[in-house]
Amino acid sequence: MSCYVRFDSVSFKYENSPNLLFSDINFSFTSGWTGLVGANGTGKSTLLSLVAGALQPDSGKVLVKGRVGICPQIYSGITEEDYSYMYDYSKELWEYRRLLGIEDDMFVREESLSGGEKKRVQLFSVLARNPDILLLDEPTNHLDAKNKGYLLDALKKFPGIGLIVSHDRGFLSELTDRTVLFFSYGTGDATFFEDFPLPVHRALEESEKIQQGLVAKKGVLQKKADALGHTINTMNTEIAQKKKGLSKKDFDIKDHDGKGKVDAARLTGKDRSLADRKRALAKDKERLEKESQSVSVHLRKKVGVSDYTFGTLFSGILVPEKLICAGDYSVYVPSFEIAVKDRIALAGDNGAGKTLLLHYIFEVAAQKTKSVLFLKQEYTQEEISRILHKFSQLDDSLKGRVVSDLYRLGSAPSSFMADILSVSPGEIRKLDFVLGISEQVSLILMDEPTNHLDITAIQVMEEILKEGEVTSVIVSHDRAFLNACTQKTITVLREGNRGQVKI
Repeated sequence: MSCYVRFDSVSFKYENSPNLLFSDINFSFTSGWTGLVGANGTGKSTLLSLVAGALQPDSGKVLVKGRVGICPQIYSGITEEDYSYMYDYSKELWEYRRLLGIEDDMFVREESLSGGEKKRVQLFSVLARNPDILLLDEPTNHLDAKNKGYLLDALKKFPGIGLIVSHDRGFLSELTDRTVLFFSYGTGDATFFEDFPLPVHRALEESEKIQQGLVAKKGVLQKKADALGHTINTMNTEIAQKKKGLSKKDFDIKDHDGKGKVDAARLTGKDRSLADRKRALAKDKERLEKESQSVSVHLRKKVGVSDYTFGTLFSGILVPEKLICAGDYSVYVPSFEIAVKDRIALAGDNGAGKTLLLHYIFEVAAQKTKSVLFLKQEYTQEEISRILHKFSQLDDSLKGRVVSDLYRLGSAPSSFMADILSVSPGEIRKLDFVLGISEQVSLILMDEPTNHLDITAIQVMEEILKEGEVTSVIVSHDRAFLNACTQKTITVLREGNRGQVKI
């Protein structure tokens, strides 16, 4: 059966919002995978909900033909219907079992499933219902390379329409052949879009070229308008001088000859062509200024931080040999050095001990320098409260710069003015990062920094780490992020209850 998804002049806003999120949007989706990419709050998940029918547009129509399956971010458990597929060994389901690495016991040991196993079971349950349209919302959050591989293999086999919201550029680049970029000014205007028949990495490159072209065009138009303004000012001076020359008030009352010449000049309209030229130039200037303003409507807000510098370690950090333990599990760490300006990736499967090693590195580094920023994977309420208090105590000048940087990272300042329970994990990570770089730290440790972050913030963070030459150690399953930000890899391997760090 042919299937499709079509948005016909769709507008939508949430009840508690005075502004439209979408205004008169038109999209068509047919078979194949499309990545939906953009900053938090631009409406990616909302678009999925409109397709699924969980939300209804304020105007326009969302036309859907085919069965819809949705795989949300949050795992909600195995249902009674899911169990009906447990022992279904039909050809189609057997293939998805194989691709996703599904074992029978996964359905009966739900409480002990890892995050990756839960996501695989969740996706299998959706695929088992044989959807024509598959909607995925951040499916790779917290997944290691092994579990991402299972998902990728299964999704590549899906024959219908696939829409995926994700910030994982590596995953998207391997899966999708179309990308819709979501943009918002953060000023209450509706989200606007750029649609490319390209995987995400190429779409972002093309979008940047468009952005640079628009900036250049705006600059050229404004330069031409300014030049015309200068010419018009010169003409105004010339016209004023001519008017003064055509005035009779300075002539002697008996100077009939001089007055007669002025009258003759007025009668012949000697100065009229200059005024006509001025009016024509003024119209051209107005047209150029309007055209320049129309270009600015499509420009995206500036991203990146306003100013940042990092301190430099005076010498490398020697990490002593140690057996680090967590419950019954232990990881042997041989002695190694983190050299000045090293950019290190810590690799390994989930549960191997990467976070254990990162905490050990922090303990060692903290004895050598206080200039350490440790971006954690999860923050306690006490840590969130401390970060928000630190932000609130900044002087007005520094707070203004931090707020500006947060805005460029895709966050509204109001996100940090409320109580600690309402601050999202992604927002607190952004704030901790900006506060840290404002203090010129010399060592950055990061544990899954891209989790909960949107693509805008990830790209900015990438740029800072690449260009800042700060010593850093990063744990991440985001391969594109690691490729951009690190130069060497330390691997943590696990076998049973013992782990080994390979330098």
